[in-house]
Amino acid sequence: MWLMGGGEPVETPASPRTWHVWVNLSRGKDKRQQLTYPGLVLSWRRTRETWEALVVYVTPNDGDETSHVTWIEAGQLTPVNT
Repeated sequence: MWLMGGGEPVETPASPRTWHVWVNLSRGKDKRQQLTYPGLVLSWRRTRETWEALVVYVTPNDGDETSHVTWIEAGQLTPVNT
């Protein structure tokens, strides 16, 4: 529990869990091209239509890597353990 500036107590959520996932970016693209990358889920949110996860993932980029942090629909994620 935290105290806000006015001294009112505010409930805080439990520590968030981080999930290892496969991020599938192939949606709407040529299915022969592999666009699946390892990622970490940092947070979840509910939209009008679906759930989305705030994910950090890394993609190859001309011999280097580029990191991305973005909201991705839950349907594009697969837990690593499955």
